Amino acid sequence: MHSAISELSDTYAALIEAAATLVDAFGGPPELVFIFTTPHHAASWSRLPAMAREILPNTQVVGCSGAGVIGDGHEVEQRCALTLFGLRLAGVEASSHHLDPSDLPAPDSERWLALLPGSPPALTIVLADPLSTDVAHVLRGIEAAWPGSPVVGGLTSGSLVQGGHALFCGGRCHRIGAVVVALRGPLDVETIVAQACRPIGDPMLVTRCAGRVIQALGDRAPVEVLRELYADLSVRDQDLFRHALFAGIEMRGDHEEFRQGDFAIRRITGMDPNDGAISVAVEVQPWQVVQFHVRDELTAAEDLKTQLAAVEQSPDAALMFTCTGRGLHLYGRPDHDTDLVRQRFGDLAIGGLFCAGEIGPVGDASFLHGSTTMLALLRAVS
Repeated sequence: MHSAISELSDTYAALIEAAATLVDAFGGPPELVFIFTTPHHAASWSRLPAMAREILPNTQVVGCSGAGVIGDGHEVEQRCALTLFGLRLAGVEASSHHLDPSDLPAPDSERWLALLPGSPPALTIVLADPLSTDVAHVLRGIEAAWPGSPVVGGLTSGSLVQGGHALFCGGRCHRIGAVVVALRGPLDVETIVAQACRPIGDPMLVTRCAGRVIQALGDRAPVEVLRELYADLSVRDQDLFRHALFAGIEMRGDHEEFRQGDFAIRRITGMDPNDGAISVAVEVQPWQVVQFHVRDELTAAEDLKTQLAAVEQSPDAALMFTCTGRGLHLYGRPDHDTDLVRQRFGDLAIGGLFCAGEIGPVGDASFLHGSTTMLALLRAVS
């Protein structure tokens, strides 16, 4: 597994430059290559899969576009770049599928078994266009077809117009939908979802709710809970509370004690001062646990450091999907998170994308996240 990057503006020349690095590292073309490209290459997107297969014969090509890309241990934002992440592992087979949003069955439909055939993979990677596709629907469908397969990935970014993103699969460039890549065989996968948030206050039970509206926490109005919580915070946390407050929703259901990372972090989308209810960016259920969180760059860095330190066996490579709100926007400099990964594991092959949403597991299921860095740490099994 190796990654390469080119900042050449000519797409064909950039592909040749990055591909040469991979061929030299592998001693020939890889079996599978992920291509991640910034919008600067948009004029060539329709021809990009064919160009890649010409340069790398017999290589399966998948990938997508993003506002920024990650390759060879570097994060490139706000300028032209194209990255390749190649795999060639003994016994590991890859298959890829494009899902058209107009042809998605119900999440519990048996037709998912036909759309996504085969046994549950060692790893499933999802690249999806958020402007055309219900990603939560796709994740539920994947769970129906391939129960137990870890699912990671990210949403294309860089455009606000439907059709303004690119998805590469099956030798074609698609403008809508999702690409699902399955890796089967002797591959060990460990995932990290660093959410950049830390909890404040205590976990509380949702005692009354309707859809995405939380009407009572522990039989108290949520706005009342928030007012009391704010008064007990430090000056710094009060400032974060005002502009970086989130709701953590537990997704596991089997915990009595909760720690940082046990929650899916969701935006608070509204507050009703009349009845004290709040709305969040996900449907909630009675008796789910909610804990409020705040986000800042210090927490983001410490969360990722802590999770990297807990990894006992060094990986061979990493796929990385990180939020467009991190990187330069959060830290004020490039390569912050990739530097942390390489400080922990050395000169590791890292490839990936800056995303409009990141996909990764919390407990036994995968969810769509925001403001996270999602890492799939990959190890070949001999």
